[in-house]
Amino acid sequence: MDKRYRIFKTTTEMLFCILVLLMPATIWGQSYFDAPAEPWYMKRAQPQRTADATFNYIPKKPGHYSRSDWRAVIDSTWGMGRPTAEKLALFDFFWNEVDQKYAGFVNLDVDWDGLYAYRDTVAAGVSRGRFAGIMSHLSMALLESHTVMFNTNVALDSLLPGVPLLVIANHKVRFDPVVRLYDHGHFGAGLTPLPDSSLLVYSALPNHPLGLAPGDIVLGYDNIPWKILYKELLSAQLPVHQRSFWGSSERSFHYTMLISAGLNWHLFDTIDILKYNTADTLHLSTSVLQGQDMTLYSTLQLPVPGVPMPQDDELVSWGIVDGTQVGYIYVASWSPFSPASDGFSSAVNILMNDYETSGLIIDYRSNPGGFLDAADKGYRQLFNADINFVNMAVRADPQNRLALTPVLPGECCGFQPVPGDPNLYDRPLAVLISPTTFSAADYNTLRIKYHPMARMFGLPNGSAHTCYCTYEITTVPPFPEWRDKYGIARRNTYVIDDPDSFYIHVGVEVDEEVSLTREDVVQGHDTIVEAALSWIHNLAHAHDVAANPPYVASGADTTTINALVENPNNHPLAVHADITDQDNVILDSLQLYDDGQHGDHEAGDGFWGGFWPAPAGEETYRVNLTTEDAAAATSRTLPDAARFTTIGPVTLDAVEDVTFVSEFIYFKLFFRNNGAVATALDVNALIVPTDTNIV
Repeated sequence: MDKRYRIFKTTTEMLFCILVLLMPATIWGQSYFDAPAEPWYMKRAQPQRTADATFNYIPKKPGHYSRSDWRAVIDSTWGMGRPTAEKLALFDFFWNEVDQKYAGFVNLDVDWDGLYAYRDTVAAGVSRGRFAGIMSHLSMALLESHTVMFNTNVALDSLLPGVPLLVIANHKVRFDPVVRLYDHGHFGAGLTPLPDSSLLVYSALPNHPLGLAPGDIVLGYDNIPWKILYKELLSAQLPVHQRSFWGSSERSFHYTMLISAGLNWHLFDTIDILKYNTADTLHLSTSVLQGQDMTLYSTLQLPVPGVPMPQDDELVSWGIVDGTQVGYIYVASWSPFSPASDGFSSAVNILMNDYETSGLIIDYRSNPGGFLDAADKGYRQLFNADINFVNMAVRADPQNRLALTPVLPGECCGFQPVPGDPNLYDRPLAVLISPTTFSAADYNTLRIKYHPMARMFGLPNGSAHTCYCTYEITTVPPFPEWRDKYGIARRNTYVIDDPDSFYIHVGVEVDEEVSLTREDVVQGHDTIVEAALSWIHNLAHAHDVAANPPYVASGADTTTINALVENPNNHPLAVHADITDQDNVILDSLQLYDDGQHGDHEAGDGFWGGFWPAPAGEETYRVNLTTEDAAAATSRTLPDAARFTTIGPVTLDAVEDVTFVSEFIYFKLFFRNNGAVATALDVNALIVPTDTNIV
């Protein structure tokens, strides 16, 4: 069977004749969020220039521009623009709106009051381009790419040599309906930072005009390292191109500035490249790039054998990594809602139920965000407990920038607990992230970190962890060239159990920090994927935990706790089960063995077991199972991995009102609790076909 698939819709389901098996387990409901294609709080105006645009192209002169050179070019390129009084009105409007509504002042090391001094600069008289630069840099100081104010008559101009526009972290080829990212066909190669902040070429177009190939290193321009140059450009306060976004922590901001090196060639005369195949350092003219179509979908990822990457308008793709039993899911975006939600849910469903996977990798490295709840249908299949770890908070007091209060359920981005499925994904779950994992991808990265089998690989995420709202610019006169809407991050993510743990500007740390290496890139290997595969293949862990029988008579019977245990390195292991009540209070613990004497089949066969005599009294018990590998210093606990009960027994009493409608069967089930004391709550019925030809 060809194991490579692309997912756009959920799989079709069939109903058929049934055999009812009774199990004492909690019933697991599922609710589906029926969202419009793009709700009001996710809308942004289409970027476009207005009729009064003024653009005076000044070709790049030879030589490296200083800050004063750039300021002169900025002033000359776009003219004076609106009167000073109108510029001040827009400055005051945006500054006050942010001051009263922005939820991201927590964890932000910025003197916001000090930035009000920009107003004096504006009041002294500035050009259209200089004002656009001030407003975009005022936005950048907030370290939050939703909260922006752009002049589209400046920020969308052509990136001709010498045009003073700074492009930040734009690595997308396609239009994205959430963050409006585009690739301009402007550089044709993907860059990722090395430890010294030089830029490794990990992908490049064939026959690149500069001869770039994977393994080459971009050092900078004009014989100056890019890590120095980008700070010069920030100091000069070039207007920022609207098709840009930046990281929300100091580290991710630095990262997004570094990977932007190639996209800013139009500001320099020569580019400095260290070639892999010759070890020569070349200083090449950037003029060869002018007018070239160099569109490339570069995403900080390298192809994984057996797994197609998303193409064109695809949001989700998946496969089985060649030569392994490891499932792999790419999620390129969480928007639009339905393709992202259904595609991810279908991929999870198929890999969990149609394949015997030994592990799962979910790749969010290039995901710019979208709908917060687009992951819910997939996540509820991976978790066996309610996904209620995080919520968002909003400003409680317009006069207190640090005072936040929880968003109420039903409000924009309000907390909505997602019920889990009883079938926990109990194999290693690797999640790949990077500083370009942004917005809703930040949020969903934090949520999946709570999965008991999850481990994060790559680099810390973009750290926005926000939900934004759009507002009309209400100044008089209006400012159509500044978009008819602007965004402000009104919500900030926190952990419910720790209300002071806001994640904006902090983000999710990885468990294993790893980046692409030069040698791996040359060989076409994705270093981060290799690290995730190595962990999956070497982790000692239990799975398929069961309590047999699921019903035992209180004070009389014994249940056997069994688990399959993977021990790839044949280390001495300790496997134990904590027996808890329904409130998760530990009542007892027992060791499991693989010695052939504890209901575990043959000695050394990887099937472990242990006996537990049921005490008197009617109760439903839960099993939390832990596998410890002291040699590898790892420990993994599967919570609520199995259940058994002394309540009942519960038996099927009747099947009534059976009706057939087309291929569907409808009926009512009635159960009887034969116990003496306790009420059997939330009984779950497992329905399976009696026809063995149906699978």
